[in-house]
Amino acid sequence: MKQMMKRFGFLFLLCLSVIGSIRAEEKLLYSTTFQDWESSSASDDAVVVPAKTHFSNEDFSFSLSQVVVSPTGTDSKFTSSYVTPGYIRAEKKDNSAIEISALESVTKIEFVEAATGNDRGLGVQIKYEGQSEWETIFDTPLDGTYYYDSNNEKYKDTQGHLVSISIPEEKQKNVSIRFYNLNGSQYAFLLSLDIYGDYVSTAEQVTLSTKTNIEGAGNISVFPVSETYDINSTVKISAEAAFGYEFVNWTDDDGGAVLGSDPELELVLNTDRKITANFNKLTLYKLTVSVNGSRWGKISFSPEAEDNFYPEGTIVTLSVVDNPVTIFGGWSDGQTEKVRTVQITGNVELSANFDQKDFIVGWDFNDAASAEKRKEIPAPFYSESMNQGLLSAYEPTGASVNWLYHAAEYTPAHANARLWTTNFSSRRYFQAQFSTKGYTNIEVTSLMSGSYQVYSKQKMQYSLDNKNFKDLVTIDLSSVYGQSLWEDCIGKLPVEAEDQSMVYIRWIADETSTILGSGNDGTTLANVFVFADPKNEYDPEAPVLASSVPAEGSSSASANGALILNFNKKIKAGTGDVVLNGISLVPEYGSTSVTLPYTKLAYNTPYSVDIPAGFVTNVSGIPNEAFSVTFTTMSRPDPIAKVFDVVVAQDGSGDYTSVKEAIDAAPSDRTSPWLIYIKAGKYQGHLEIAKPYIHLIGEDAESVIISDDRVSGDNDLGKPVYSPTDGATVYVTGDNFYATGISFENEYGITAQDGPQALALCTYSDRAILNRCKLRSYQDTYLTSNKTGRRHFLNECFIEGAVDYIYGAGDVFFNKCTLYNTRKSGGYIVAPNHKKEEKWGYVFDHCVIDGNADVEGLYFGRPWHDSPKTVFLYTTCKVSVYAKGWYFTMGGIPEIWADYKTVDAYGDPVDVSLRNDYYYYYEGETIIDESTGQPKKDENGVTMKENKIEGYAKNSLTDEEAAAYTIENVMSGSDDWDPAIMTESVEAPSGLKIEGKTLSWEASKYVICYVVKKNGSTIGFVKADAAELVYEDELMQSGDEYTVQGVSEYGMLSELSEVVKADVSGIETLDLPDYIAYRNGDEIVVRNIPESATVSAYSLTGTVLAREKVSDGTFRISTVQPCIIRIVSEKKTSVFKML
Repeated sequence: MKQMMKRFGFLFLLCLSVIGSIRAEEKLLYSTTFQDWESSSASDDAVVVPAKTHFSNEDFSFSLSQVVVSPTGTDSKFTSSYVTPGYIRAEKKDNSAIEISALESVTKIEFVEAATGNDRGLGVQIKYEGQSEWETIFDTPLDGTYYYDSNNEKYKDTQGHLVSISIPEEKQKNVSIRFYNLNGSQYAFLLSLDIYGDYVSTAEQVTLSTKTNIEGAGNISVFPVSETYDINSTVKISAEAAFGYEFVNWTDDDGGAVLGSDPELELVLNTDRKITANFNKLTLYKLTVSVNGSRWGKISFSPEAEDNFYPEGTIVTLSVVDNPVTIFGGWSDGQTEKVRTVQITGNVELSANFDQKDFIVGWDFNDAASAEKRKEIPAPFYSESMNQGLLSAYEPTGASVNWLYHAAEYTPAHANARLWTTNFSSRRYFQAQFSTKGYTNIEVTSLMSGSYQVYSKQKMQYSLDNKNFKDLVTIDLSSVYGQSLWEDCIGKLPVEAEDQSMVYIRWIADETSTILGSGNDGTTLANVFVFADPKNEYDPEAPVLASSVPAEGSSSASANGALILNFNKKIKAGTGDVVLNGISLVPEYGSTSVTLPYTKLAYNTPYSVDIPAGFVTNVSGIPNEAFSVTFTTMSRPDPIAKVFDVVVAQDGSGDYTSVKEAIDAAPSDRTSPWLIYIKAGKYQGHLEIAKPYIHLIGEDAESVIISDDRVSGDNDLGKPVYSPTDGATVYVTGDNFYATGISFENEYGITAQDGPQALALCTYSDRAILNRCKLRSYQDTYLTSNKTGRRHFLNECFIEGAVDYIYGAGDVFFNKCTLYNTRKSGGYIVAPNHKKEEKWGYVFDHCVIDGNADVEGLYFGRPWHDSPKTVFLYTTCKVSVYAKGWYFTMGGIPEIWADYKTVDAYGDPVDVSLRNDYYYYYEGETIIDESTGQPKKDENGVTMKENKIEGYAKNSLTDEEAAAYTIENVMSGSDDWDPAIMTESVEAPSGLKIEGKTLSWEASKYVICYVVKKNGSTIGFVKADAAELVYEDELMQSGDEYTVQGVSEYGMLSELSEVVKADVSGIETLDLPDYIAYRNGDEIVVRNIPESATVSAYSLTGTVLAREKVSDGTFRISTVQPCIIRIVSEKKTSVFKML
């Protein structure tokens, strides 16, 4: 009995000892910026998002009601240091809420919220053990209060505010959390969320410490963050190089083994670990760009760098920042392109020359983001420092008030000021003042637009005493309201306003005009500039050319640039045309120069330009004498050699395994292409591309597929219903998007061959290019744009669908595309909703209409809304288009729906004499047939409503009209955009041969790099400026087939080279000695390696994953993918596969 008591006593003490060693520790259990979430639309039906805690691995979920999830969403108003891309947005609904299911322990909640205005935000409620009703623990709205962040930077809470809520100890168990919208009439944004709780562990604890090899070389982040971890936990560590350094690899301080060369590393903590991030210091050079001629001339740098010091080899894009008062006069090296690239190989010095127009003051509102700069602001542009003027918004009483600022709005995008008076409660107006002393011929220019509620007519007035105002000009905003466009508001001041100490200009509504819309006053003003001529004495001498760019006799003129004429004195515009290459050039006049932009001159070609007499005059009206400028254009330059910025490969042989990861990691401020090469594979999931200059380069459209299966219409499938943008497989808002060799698919539409809407692609951006791509679905395959003037170019693409499978707005040029129809009868290719202001609409040139063998007939399209514009030029119809051509009704009246020189499958002309030109639709209340009690139908079977809208569309083109639909005319816009050159292929490499295990080839012109393929799969890349164009494949086997492709500066791939087949008979045989190789979690470890041996790891397709010279007998690589290991020592070479 005593022994039994001793045993129980011992066990009791042991239990006490164990219990004493177990303690609760507060841990970060869950953290998200929503970038890893799937996007979703708002719905009354709860959207459930599953989640799991760190450390405790507790399953829980988010339930979203009337909430939008945007993993890449941003807002220009969210500018505090706490802001990251991605958000959850509570909709303008009282029932908008985010509910988080119960967690065993919650000790603290931290989140970043933001708002687009004051008196709105998120409230927080909890339930906990013993409390079944929601208890509010936070309900403070964002109201514009100023705070300071951890860097002592001042910000407003609406710009992104960190909220931290500690949960009382008695309320920390079994906690559910609910975020709700404090103001159901406004949006509320949740940008990030951290949930802390107590975690009790019985496992052995280990530690992780990290450091950099060079102090200050970079930053290391660890996730999840904790002082200790359960043994065998997995953590993610990432390194970010500081300016002037580059990341090299990770090493383990215990033995110095290399753990990986990727900045992101997953690590299994099977013991205490000490890890070093290794960096190299880069050689830096200074890029100096001076600005001459005007203080207002400006050049932007991309990428930006501290003090403009760049690592050797960096490619920097220099761009002229246009403004209304300066004219670019070329670079110091004689080039005249406004955008150019410079590769840093040493210190670089350039000058940018500008001429300044004669003006008094100007406001562009770009510097008006802060509240302090939203009223009574002096002009940021001025000719004289003693005359900077003042602009503000005012109440009718004359008291100045703040306006609502927008960084970029409407088309083209401009920073602007909006009155924003609540529900027209008072008649506010904008007013500027400035002196006109010493000036004549004064013109006030501005842009106006409106949204929400505005008076249709707006007046510009002037006054000399700030009391009595006279009308200068009245404009009508009716045509631009709701169209995201601007209306010019330009007024010429009378002589009485010249040479005055002060003049007042007012922009005010005509209250007798029609009120458009409802809500707050959305009257918007932008780009206010006052131009004038300084008073001058009479000058009898004619202006004489002082110099030109290009200079007389130059042999290095830009093929795309400008002829710049610099005179010996101030000038004014005269008369006459300047013609170059058969095109009349449009002049831009500075104070002493004329700039004549041109495009598309032939390389290495002489030109002579005649300047007529009287083309300019001096300030007294004395004309110039005629003269000529001759020059020769440069030889076509080779682009700067580089390889792709990143590579995506599902087998782990690239930088990323998903397209989404590659896009998320891309820079957000590019001004030149960011090239993403995508290896063969089917990449699943919705993508949002908001960043500019993203170029997606697929191996080819047959092998690279981006797919999803979302739907955007009501269905009985039990599937969530998404908005068209969230439902599209790929949704693009970033300008200058480019894709080649990719299939964009909506799997639902392809498989079901039925509705509802299932978009493959939506491009709401400007200057988008699709080259040799496939777009596949059934209904609404491709949504082109939602705004007037957006330009898209599709070259040699394949577009598949059945119902309205190309729809939307914008000027879109389809060049040599195939339109493939899958519906037996009654299909529609297009369903546009162009506004009247759209210049061109949809243009199909030399396209083929094809389809399934059972297709009996289809329509070119039907009019979705507004005033659709579509022309088909030189179309080949392999399937039959109905004789009427166009369906007669939907919801708009077409402006022009025509086809020109259409032929059938045999090349014979198609009869177009019966093409429809009459269209109608109904709107209003449905008319009920009294005899049946059912909706009444007209003679065509269309349901009748109160109002019938009808009209006629142009249904044919003359030869002259058809000739106007060129790529240049439709696509060039105001910036001379030339998408065709970006789809031109470079020549395929030639002269391929194999010696030993080395592949070589001859150089191609105008390429940046080469893609090397083995048996049809990409295995490597070689820069165009490499000392030798060779690629060594240590895994080469007899019978392997190799090809090479050239790559243009835009990422366009050449055709494949000729095939060369390997024969390695007679080359050394590889054998395997007694190495020890094994997997340790996500890591491959090889031991017993001879000293100084070189170890290489390859993907199964032959891409090099890692290579190092081993000094300690051990090689490590972090990868979950199968790979091939090759070990080369002094005595032998060994190769084996690790699965």
